[in-house]
Amino acid sequence: MNDLLETLVFSSSINMKNRFMLAPLTNSQSHQDGTLPDDEYHWLTMRAKGGFGLTMTCAARVQTIG
Repeated sequence: MNDLLETLVFSSSINMKNRFMLAPLTNSQSHQDGTLPDDEYHWLTMRAKGGFGLTMTCAARVQTIG
């Protein structure tokens, strides 16, 4: 259990404050143009402030075809 609370350092020198990760819990929560709704952004921000080392958003389109 102690390992979960330790900082995780990636080879890119990016650090995660712990090893708790919140995976996307839904899909297609982005707007049609691929932007993230304010509610989703707020929800994910609150999870990150609540202690998760990493939070991930659900699928968002980068371009119209994919």
